Amino acid sequence: MKRYLVPFVLIACRVCNMNAVDKVYDRPDLRAEALYSGRLDPFQDDLPARIKNGKNIFMVNCAACHSTTNKRLTGPPLGHVTARRPRSWLEKYIINNAKVKAGGDKYANKLSEEYNRAGMPIYVALKGKPLDDLLLFLENDSKSWDREGYDLIKRRADSIAAHPKRTTL
Repeated sequence: MKRYLVPFVLIACRVCNMNAVDKVYDRPDLRAEALYSGRLDPFQDDLPARIKNGKNIFMVNCAACHSTTNKRLTGPPLGHVTARRPRSWLEKYIINNAKVKAGGDKYANKLSEEYNRAGMPIYVALKGKPLDDLLLFLENDSKSWDREGYDLIKRRADSIAAHPKRTTL
């Protein structure tokens, strides 16, 4: 009897945890709290799977033009991108970069000019959890090869955001 009970309990716990994670993503107030409290997911058990999912999304959609380090390819390098740019900006740019550029965003237009107006596809399907997983992978990857650099860039970006008229430290 014990032999069959253990796998059943493990499967039941995993299903309950998955339902709890889905509930967070179904409720925008809980999702926002999880995202901006410093922990992207209050259920850390699922973190490795989310990072792996983010890596898969990156490999399928982004790796042809972007690197996760500071190596320049067709598109800009994405090393430390989650430290350099606010999350809200990254979400808008990834989902529809043409709209961001058309709205007159100086940084988006500068990137476009710097990379010879190479067009980036629009990724409307990446809204929600897939986009969160992609950004989690990019953040985790950057920290894995340069934790100190990531933290330094993040502090600098936060300082500039707090004092918009000041552009250097």
